Amino acid sequence: MCIDYLSLVFADPELKGRTVIYGLENDQRYYHENSVNLMNRGIYKQISSAMLFGSVGCYAGLIFFDNMHFGMLPAGEYNGSFIQITNPLSSGSFVNVNKLADYKFDNKTASLIGMKSYSRIPVRLSFRDLFYEKWIETIDRELGSDAERRGEPLMTWEMWPQGAPGLNSKLCYLKIHQPITILVPCWWDYKASITYHIYLFLDANGSLRGQCARWAYWIEGGVKHGQIESRLAPKVINGAAKLTERIGEELEEISAFKFSDIYYLPGRQLDFPSPQIITGNTLDDVTLVLEF
Repeated sequence: MCIDYLSLVFADPELKGRTVIYGLENDQRYYHENSVNLMNRGIYKQISSAMLFGSVGCYAGLIFFDNMHFGMLPAGEYNGSFIQITNPLSSGSFVNVNKLADYKFDNKTASLIGMKSYSRIPVRLSFRDLFYEKWIETIDRELGSDAERRGEPLMTWEMWPQGAPGLNSKLCYLKIHQPITILVPCWWDYKASITYHIYLFLDANGSLRGQCARWAYWIEGGVKHGQIESRLAPKVINGAAKLTERIGEELEEISAFKFSDIYYLPGRQLDFPSPQIITGNTLDDVTLVLEF
């Protein structure tokens, strides 16, 4: 087993206290620890500082998540507010964060990801820039006069999902969640939502492809629930097929390029390499990174 780089996390500030060491093997893009694993290690929401070693072969990264939407609602694993630490290729030094409190992240880490990128110049794309307009066009057409969008879509990711029918727990997905209002004639409106998961991949020729991997919906309870579901469900199912078509159209512009790998970064990180330390939220955006 060959290790590309090591990182250490500490329970106390100034690189002190209980310590856990993580290593990323040279055939891995990521390692990841969910909340259960951090609990078992005794460091769930107990990380106060970190050290990230450098590597001669890659840009090393360590990302902490609080698993909360703006500090109020559970967001799921590898989601919510984050702080990302990056050690540049062949830096020859450590990157230390002596106090996560300086970034308002002391004792907040509920999940974490270690990742790496290589020195070859990648293509970085914004999930929102690629699919937002296509999504709005598609969803408005499919909903018709029966419903309308309620606010902006949440465009984020779903990393290694657990217990989600139709999704592979070993894969990573993009996620669109859209709150909607169901318009019921001569009755009160109903709240509902639609969720789609998108899987992007490279085909045998290295071209970027994508498909809608899962659809789901929620409708608030009430007298009209069954009637609404009978109308909404076919639209959601048909919308998944339409979304796959729109994904293909959007990716057609770069289909001539041949890539060696695709992976994701949280937030909007279009500059390469990423700054040494950044903060953000997974609801801000997702960055698609394509390597030649």
